[in-house]
Amino acid sequence: IKSRHSVRSFRMDCIPSAVEIRSAISVATSTPSVCNRQTWRVHVYEGDKAQVVLNQQNGNRGFGHQVPLALVITTDMRCFAEVIERYQPWIEGGLFSMNLMLALHARGIANVALNWSRKTAADISLRRVADIPNYERIIMVLACGYAEDDALTPESCRHEVARFVRWHD
Repeated sequence: IKSRHSVRSFRMDCIPSAVEIRSAISVATSTPSVCNRQTWRVHVYEGDKAQVVLNQQNGNRGFGHQVPLALVITTDMRCFAEVIERYQPWIEGGLFSMNLMLALHARGIANVALNWSRKTAADISLRRVADIPNYERIIMVLACGYAEDDALTPESCRHEVARFVRWHD
């Protein structure tokens, strides 16, 4: 887990195969979900279609034109019946996304998570250009491919564990 880093410099001459991507998705489906509903969905875009999707997301400036694959992770809202589950799509989608990023990394496929905290108009626009149904909630965009040999990776300072833990005894 600690060996995974966000990559923003991808090889365009060698693209992960559908078999590799499906294999990583298969592993990620072991993610826990409420009542085992498995609400996650993955939309995969390659080439020009990946660029159309990435143009809808505002966090890939400077490197988005060098992304061979764009994955849009969504959750199927039809699986949630009650208002008390209103946050569950993002919880499950986030857990699934993390497992997918790790599964891709385990296969040598570099990736970077791209935020999808957008207004309704942007959400509608991405749905339209990416052919995503209205009953799916967009969780995030994931750029992936093989890293350039000389790809730099960001190294963020991590806080001490004590900052995050409050032990109750």
